[in-house]
Amino acid sequence: MPPPSSDFRRLKSAGRASAVKIGAKSAIKGGAKAGAGAAAMEAPVSGAENFLHWKRGRKSGKQAVKDTAKDTGVAAGVGIAAASVVKGAALAGVGVSLGPLGTPLMIAGVGLMGVAAASRLIKAGKHDLPLDECYIHFCKGKACKTKFASEITQAAKFGL
Repeated sequence: MPPPSSDFRRLKSAGRASAVKIGAKSAIKGGAKAGAGAAAMEAPVSGAENFLHWKRGRKSGKQAVKDTAKDTGVAAGVGIAAASVVKGAALAGVGVSLGPLGTPLMIAGVGLMGVAAASRLIKAGKHDLPLDECYIHFCKGKACKTKFASEITQAAKFGL
């Protein structure tokens, strides 16, 4: 078999470069969509969880907002990375096509995320009296109370 001509080699090289460019664009688009989806799912859950922590006096409002932004950013980053790796591997031919299993796996993933979100919110919403935590809960004038002291005061008001 005679060696391929230079024109054929040039076309083959151009085809590879084009395929790489298309694959990279596809991985970037897929990553962006996955990151946006992950952030859209995490933001309300993390916001509600941190709101409950703030409401119970476990966090300051500023810290709750910071934690919500951090959680949402981490979820977006993980979504981008995971989708880019999966899409890139599939386009490179080293990935395994999920085929008909893709939809059930996605539904299972969303279901697991829902269970985890519910667990986080239930845990954040529980009442507790932190006997071992004596950080400052709030201050009025020059008098500051710990969370435990404020809970005891509130319980005494309601006769509990």
